[in-house]
Amino acid sequence: MPQFLRHCLLLLIGMASCLAFAPSPAQAQMRMCGPGETPVAVDTSNPSAHVPLCPGNGGEAVAVAQSHAAFAWHVDAADIWVDGGYTGPNNAGPAKALAACARAMGEGCVSGGEWSNSYMEFYRNARGELFSAWANDKNAVKKAQADCRGDAILACERVHRLGSNTSERFPGAEVRKSYLVAAWVKGLEGYDGKLYIASGQPTYAAAAEMAIAACGKANPERECGVQGYTGNGVMQVYLLGADHAAVVENSGDRARRSAQGWCKRSKAKPCTMQAQYDARRQGLFVHEFEPAPAG
Repeated sequence: MPQFLRHCLLLLIGMASCLAFAPSPAQAQMRMCGPGETPVAVDTSNPSAHVPLCPGNGGEAVAVAQSHAAFAWHVDAADIWVDGGYTGPNNAGPAKALAACARAMGEGCVSGGEWSNSYMEFYRNARGELFSAWANDKNAVKKAQADCRGDAILACERVHRLGSNTSERFPGAEVRKSYLVAAWVKGLEGYDGKLYIASGQPTYAAAAEMAIAACGKANPERECGVQGYTGNGVMQVYLLGADHAAVVENSGDRARRSAQGWCKRSKAKPCTMQAQYDARRQGLFVHEFEPAPAG
């Protein structure tokens, strides 16, 4: 906001006069209005993007006022690309974010769109997938959190809260995810009590093909299917009472807590934690839930 606001008052006798006013402390402490608030002033310093202002003490909204940003993402990336800090719409942000993504990931980058004068929040689910929501829209945030969580035991982690003044946040190829996919025999008939786990693969398709092929080779007369998967996460294998189970999460600790949560929800006893498998460890593993007794 300018140091002084000039208000022109039309006099009753038809003469115009301009008086200069210094802003009061309340006027000086303005912020961008949130949803549902009634503006008390408008910042017109940028003719292409007038910003409604409400009384306040500044805070986050002021820090990003009069700025625009765009982001890009890739299905196989554990992060996003942001280009922002622009003072008007119709800027180069979307193109630059996409280009930065393409440099790191190659084909497959997608524009996530633009936002202005505010923050965008990003969440990661148990499978390593990202969800976004405009921070000023509480309903959008709640929906993103719910969509992200799905039927998981634990709520999704918020991995980023980025302002529209974020400038050139361009991660490199290190954000490419490593995938883990576990397969087992479908149904109870002919089930061999084993989980076939392919990890450290560059795509979901590659890991799924490897895991299903290993299961099929060991069980040529049976149909195998995917039990679970994650990108950059950890799989916790466990016994849910007498049942065989496995769950994925973003870390070993969260995977263990998630398994314990499923045991508690199903009231299964005992709840026995077995091995963990990290998606970033390359290999093909066969997990036997209940090894045959020696001898």
